[in-house]
Amino acid sequence: MHHADTDFDVTTGTRFHPIEILLSTAIKVAMVAAIGAPAIAVMAFEVLLKRHRHVQPRQRHLPVAVDRWLRLFVVTPDMHRVHHSVVVEETNSNFGFNVPYWDRLFGTYRAQPAAGTPE
Repeated sequence: MHHADTDFDVTTGTRFHPIEILLSTAIKVAMVAAIGAPAIAVMAFEVLLKRHRHVQPRQRHLPVAVDRWLRLFVVTPDMHRVHHSVVVEETNSNFGFNVPYWDRLFGTYRAQPAAGTPE
Protein backbone atom coordinates (compact mmCIF):
# COMPACT_ATOMS: atom_id res chain seq x y z
CA MET A 1 0.00 0.00 0.00
CA HIS A 2 2.81 2.39 0.86
CA HIS A 3 4.39 2.13 -2.59
CA ALA A 4 1.05 2.19 -4.40
CA ASP A 5 0.84 5.88 -3.51
CA THR A 6 1.89 7.68 -6.69
CA ASP A 7 1.67 11.15 -5.09
CA PHE A 8 4.56 11.51 -2.65
CA ASP A 9 2.98 13.65 0.08
CA VAL A 10 2.43 13.81 3.84
CA THR A 11 -0.05 10.89 3.73
CA THR A 12 2.51 8.55 2.12
CA GLY A 13 4.05 7.83 5.52
CA THR A 14 0.76 6.51 6.88
CA ARG A 15 -0.16 4.14 4.05
CA PHE A 16 0.72 0.68 5.27
CA HIS A 17 -1.28 -2.53 5.24
CA PRO A 18 -2.40 -3.62 8.74
CA ILE A 19 -0.67 -7.00 8.34
CA GLU A 20 2.56 -5.23 7.36
CA ILE A 21 2.33 -3.12 10.52
CA LEU A 22 1.77 -6.21 12.67
CA LEU A 23 4.69 -8.09 11.08
CA SER A 24 6.97 -5.08 11.32
CA THR A 25 6.07 -4.58 14.98
CA ALA A 26 6.67 -8.26 15.78
CA ILE A 27 10.09 -8.16 14.11
CA LYS A 28 11.05 -4.96 15.94
CA VAL A 29 9.95 -6.35 19.31
CA ALA A 30 11.90 -9.57 18.68
CA MET A 31 15.03 -7.63 17.67
CA VAL A 32 14.80 -5.30 20.68
CA ALA A 33 14.42 -8.29 22.98
CA ALA A 34 17.28 -10.18 21.28
CA ILE A 35 19.80 -7.35 21.52
CA GLY A 36 18.50 -5.88 24.76
CA ALA A 37 18.20 -2.37 23.39
CA PRO A 38 17.58 0.30 26.03
CA ALA A 39 14.04 1.66 26.06
CA ILE A 40 15.31 5.20 25.41
CA ALA A 41 17.09 4.03 22.23
CA VAL A 42 13.95 2.30 20.98
CA MET A 43 11.89 5.40 21.75
CA ALA A 44 14.38 7.66 19.95
CA PHE A 45 14.33 5.38 16.89
CA GLU A 46 10.54 5.36 16.74
CA VAL A 47 10.33 9.15 17.15
CA LEU A 48 12.82 9.65 14.30
CA LEU A 49 10.98 7.14 12.13
CA LYS A 50 7.60 8.79 12.68
CA ARG A 51 9.05 12.27 12.16
CA HIS A 52 10.57 11.29 8.84
CA ARG A 53 7.43 9.57 7.64
CA HIS A 54 5.42 12.77 8.00
CA VAL A 55 7.87 15.63 7.62
CA GLN A 56 10.08 14.34 4.80
CA PRO A 57 7.47 14.46 2.00
CA ARG A 58 6.64 18.08 2.90
CA GLN A 59 10.25 19.23 2.44
CA ARG A 60 9.79 19.02 -1.28
CA HIS A 61 11.82 21.78 -2.86
CA LEU A 62 15.22 22.06 -1.26
CA PRO A 63 17.74 23.97 -3.38
CA VAL A 64 19.87 21.51 -5.40
CA ALA A 65 23.11 22.53 -3.67
CA VAL A 66 21.52 22.12 -0.22
CA ASP A 67 20.03 18.74 -1.15
CA ARG A 68 23.38 17.52 -2.52
CA TRP A 69 25.17 18.53 0.71
CA LEU A 70 22.48 17.12 3.04
CA ARG A 71 22.55 13.74 1.25
CA LEU A 72 25.97 13.15 2.75
CA PHE A 73 24.39 13.03 6.22
CA VAL A 74 20.63 12.43 5.98
CA VAL A 75 18.10 11.02 3.54
CA THR A 76 16.49 13.96 1.76
CA PRO A 77 12.96 13.96 0.31
CA ASP A 78 14.27 13.80 -3.27
CA MET A 79 16.58 10.93 -2.37
CA HIS A 80 13.73 8.92 -0.86
CA ARG A 81 11.41 9.86 -3.72
CA VAL A 82 13.62 7.78 -6.06
CA HIS A 83 12.73 4.76 -3.88
CA HIS A 84 9.05 5.41 -4.65
CA SER A 85 9.56 5.16 -8.40
CA VAL A 86 7.48 2.77 -10.52
CA VAL A 87 10.75 1.63 -12.15
CA VAL A 88 11.83 -1.57 -10.35
CA GLU A 89 15.55 -0.72 -10.35
CA GLU A 90 14.76 2.59 -8.70
CA THR A 91 12.32 1.12 -6.19
CA ASN A 92 15.12 -1.25 -5.18
CA SER A 93 17.32 1.67 -4.15
CA ASN A 94 17.57 4.29 -1.40
CA PHE A 95 16.10 2.09 1.33
CA GLY A 96 17.28 4.30 4.19
CA PHE A 97 14.72 6.45 5.95
CA ASN A 98 17.06 8.56 8.04
CA VAL A 99 20.73 8.12 7.11
CA PRO A 100 22.19 7.35 3.67
CA TYR A 101 25.19 5.32 4.81
CA TRP A 102 23.74 1.83 4.32
CA ASP A 103 22.65 2.53 0.75
CA ARG A 104 26.08 3.89 -0.11
CA LEU A 105 27.80 0.96 1.62
CA PHE A 106 25.71 -1.73 -0.09
CA GLY A 107 25.50 -0.06 -3.51
CA THR A 108 21.78 0.68 -3.41
CA TYR A 109 22.17 4.47 -3.52
CA ARG A 110 20.75 6.17 -6.60
CA ALA A 111 21.11 9.93 -6.89
CA GLN A 112 18.26 10.60 -9.33
CA PRO A 113 15.65 8.65 -11.28
CA ALA A 114 16.62 7.75 -14.85
CA ALA A 115 13.81 9.95 -16.20
CA GLY A 116 14.91 12.93 -14.11
CA THR A 117 13.31 14.59 -11.13
CA PRO A 118 9.66 15.65 -11.43
CA GLU A 119 8.98 19.34 -10.91
